[in-house]
Amino acid sequence: MVLSLCLAGCAQHQALRPPTLGELGLEVPDTRLVDTGGSEGERQGLASSVDWWRAFDDPQLNELVERALAQSPEVRIAALTHPKQLDEHRLAVSADIARSYVELRGAQQRAERIREALGRQDQLIRLAGFRSEAQLVPSLDMVRATAERDRIAAGIPPVEARISERLGHIAALAGDAPGAFGPNLEAVGPVPRGPDRVLDVPPAELQRRRPDLVAAARRFAKSGFLGYRPESARIAYKRAVLSALEEARARNAAFRQAKAREMALEKALESARRAATLAYDDYRQGEAGYAVLEQAQGALLSVEKSLEQARTARACALIDVFEAQGPVPVRDGQPGSRTGDAGAGNE
Repeated sequence: MVLSLCLAGCAQHQALRPPTLGELGLEVPDTRLVDTGGSEGERQGLASSVDWWRAFDDPQLNELVERALAQSPEVRIAALTHPKQLDEHRLAVSADIARSYVELRGAQQRAERIREALGRQDQLIRLAGFRSEAQLVPSLDMVRATAERDRIAAGIPPVEARISERLGHIAALAGDAPGAFGPNLEAVGPVPRGPDRVLDVPPAELQRRRPDLVAAARRFAKSGFLGYRPESARIAYKRAVLSALEEARARNAAFRQAKAREMALEKALESARRAATLAYDDYRQGEAGYAVLEQAQGALLSVEKSLEQARTARACALIDVFEAQGPVPVRDGQPGSRTGDAGAGNE
């Protein structure tokens, strides 16, 4: 009798456990889903860090995320009303504020590039005016240069509006009133780059970390009785696993593509700068017309804009990779944490 009960209990425990990838018939090699590299020490260093945002090596970003996790209304409400979903809410808030910070820095850099272009255009207006007065070029050159400056200046207001909107969103995520961060964030800063390579979470570990798979495992466990459950439960869980694996790989691919685009645009920027410098010198010496210079200057500004957008996209793609790997674990002593239940989100 006792033996029968033990065997029944073991069978029930086995049935409550969600099926492994092999049991689901998924031949997924336990390899890295994310572009990796570097020394084993570097990979282990990334593996041991649960605060993924620190990989960007940006003190202000670190402060913002930690502040948001401590006092975000969303996190606090989740801790009180849906404690089992706390990890999921913490991950969403940390990723949202990191993206907003990256987008803020990207907009600030975009505004700087426009101001630099205005400086170049002012220099060109002076040169065109001087050559026009000397009757070396038609007065139309200065008129066209002035019109182009006005066109470039028109790009500043929408960028400044974006900066203001991101500042307000960051404050709201952190549970603060608009303008709470003041000059700390309003001062222009670089787009945080982050590592070129990150340590992957193997597929089996993904099952334990991702909130959607944790929830799917709970549904699977509740679908049967004494070790028996409908085949539909197994199929539903397999579908959730396949969706998570697909998302992780898609975000990895997006990160690789974002890096490749950034590298290509960095090379294009070098060429555009050389072309703009040569065109300016040729125009000054009377060896090229204004149209050639205008085209070269316009191409330079276009590449600068594209590169700033690519840098922002690369950082956001990296955040997407980290988000797809699973939630930030809740630690004892943190606001909203459950003492002694650091992995409760992964039950």
